[in-house]
Amino acid sequence: YNSRGFRDTEWPSNLEDCKGAIWCIGDSFTVGLGNPIEHIWPHILQQKIGRRTINISLNGASNNWISRKCVRILEEIHPQFLIVHWSYNYRLDKNIFVPVLDLHV
Repeated sequence: YNSRGFRDTEWPSNLEDCKGAIWCIGDSFTVGLGNPIEHIWPHILQQKIGRRTINISLNGASNNWISRKCVRILEEIHPQFLIVHWSYNYRLDKNIFVPVLDLHV
């Protein structure tokens, strides 16, 4: 996990590198719960196409949480690419600890 609490390497330090990355958002499938980081789909995608991925995912994330993060990223970063792995329809927001998405790089 990186310093922002997401299962990823440290993110680029400048905004332009963040814009050029592929942003991957989702639930435990995107986190890769129980798998080595080399086996999770954002990492495999990065290795296959040679372009930086940024993994924004949370175990048990609801579609509401995922959509809020998408909106923030789209409004603040304006990435070229954003891939969303939606969660189960029945997952609802709960009062649990979730990593804060601090986009100030």
